[in-house]
Amino acid sequence: MFLIRPTAKNLLILLLLLFIPFLGFTLFNTKGEPREAVVAMSMLQQHDWILPVSNGADIPYKPPMLAWCIAAVSKLLGGEVTEYTSRIPSAVAMIVMTMGVFCTIRRRMDAVTAFVTCLMMMTCFELQRAATSCRVDMLNTMFMVMAMLLFFKSYDSARRRIITFGFILMMSGATLTKGPVGVILPCGVAWLHMLVSGERWWRATWQTAFCGFCALLLPALWYYAAWQRGGDEFYRLMMEENFGRMTGSMSYSSHENPWYYNIMTMLTGMLPYTLLGVMSLALVRFKGVSLSPRRLWQKLREANPWNRYAIIIFVTVFVFYCIPASKRSVYLLPLYPSLAYAMALLALWLCGRSPRIVRIFAGIISALPFIAIAAFAAVKIMRPESPRLSTQQLIDGVLSEPVGVAAVVTLVLMTLMAVLLIRGIRRGESSTLFQFTLLTVYTIFLAFEAYFQPAVLNGKSDKKVAQELYLQGFGEERQLHGWLNDSLLRFYTVNFYLNNSVINCEKTYKTLPQEFIIGESDFQQHCQPEYGDDYELRVIERFNHRSCDLGQPILLVEVVKKE
Repeated sequence: MFLIRPTAKNLLILLLLLFIPFLGFTLFNTKGEPREAVVAMSMLQQHDWILPVSNGADIPYKPPMLAWCIAAVSKLLGGEVTEYTSRIPSAVAMIVMTMGVFCTIRRRMDAVTAFVTCLMMMTCFELQRAATSCRVDMLNTMFMVMAMLLFFKSYDSARRRIITFGFILMMSGATLTKGPVGVILPCGVAWLHMLVSGERWWRATWQTAFCGFCALLLPALWYYAAWQRGGDEFYRLMMEENFGRMTGSMSYSSHENPWYYNIMTMLTGMLPYTLLGVMSLALVRFKGVSLSPRRLWQKLREANPWNRYAIIIFVTVFVFYCIPASKRSVYLLPLYPSLAYAMALLALWLCGRSPRIVRIFAGIISALPFIAIAAFAAVKIMRPESPRLSTQQLIDGVLSEPVGVAAVVTLVLMTLMAVLLIRGIRRGESSTLFQFTLLTVYTIFLAFEAYFQPAVLNGKSDKKVAQELYLQGFGEERQLHGWLNDSLLRFYTVNFYLNNSVINCEKTYKTLPQEFIIGESDFQQHCQPEYGDDYELRVIERFNHRSCDLGQPILLVEVVKKE
């Protein structure tokens, strides 16, 4: 018997409580989130839904689906783009995807397996992080996973339909979110599944190709309109981001890593459940196991259709993203439902096969809340100081973060669940103990979003710098310019909090403006040597903050032309 009835309604409630209330608690503290949010801000400011301009002259790096969603949510919730409205699309995408996975597994397997799978999905590190970030990855993953699930539903039916409106529409959404990969991966998975299921090669090939072609028609309208607006600059950017990244022919290096990097990120991304998988290796017996390709192929053909499909999704996504030199943990997000499903089967098996491993895992999880609370309490009591500005910012964030009602409620709930889990380790039956473990992990992530994450990361944000610049009149009365030595960087966070009013000097000015902001190292090593002969550069203010975009303190500089 499950502690919480494994129904779609209860799962939806858990998802809403975990992902919706605390989205705005953490400030933007990396360049990726404000970069995406500013595109939506530009759309609303310029009433341009095709190719808006930000930072004075920059066109978007990605297709517009995320920006459309952010702009629509912001319009509905008051018209202002905020951290909360910027992250809503990712959170909703996670909720939709998880509900889709639950319905699919419940129909093919059983409700308990489906419920455990979804609890693991929503409480593993990588999916939780993506679901609470303003990035394209979660939305793109939702579209691709839903396309795969809808294909499986139609192909698994009595009529074995392949060409369906839902399959095509989801791939179109994925393409409008992150490019043609949104068609390539779902079609590849569908094609392989049909071949393994005994479908004729020609029928599988032409039908998946037709679905892929139809899915590209809607995005093609935007690509054509954007090309008419952006011309050669848009074409170059589109080719580099989509094909250059895949072939390793980009003009700059971007997240280049070896193939085994994907294994490392997958292991960390599935935390804390990776620990359970590692501990279960003690039960593995390799004697008599055949690893021949022929035997494995036979086992795959004989497997339950959903198990077979989950394996194909996992292998296809993993192998596909081992090919390009550019590798990031978020690229692997589409395989996490399959990975969580495998972990759920393993956990349910361990409950009956090895209760000791379940108890050890529960003991580790029960200690985490007390370790976290003790660490934060120690920082607040001891008030340590660090010679490194970046570390001191994190400490200052913990010291200054208020413990509000949401923080108190989630911390108490997390502690209570940890206490109940400790009691269950001594007395409880293994399946009930594992359920308490899942719920404890759930409350840990609740407290993480409501208190721990904002306390640690808000100190990194450049919002304080933007507020000080605003008080000096920048953003409304005076235009603010940003000088950067690296053409790929921008003052994304300052620009967001100054309502998209920062203009990049290099693209729009051949000479220096009267005032501008710049990183301290860039000023000393590049700007001053380059312009010092013609201009007198006076540092008006040095902000004692290491920028989350540049990794340098920011200077406000005044420029005077030498006679």
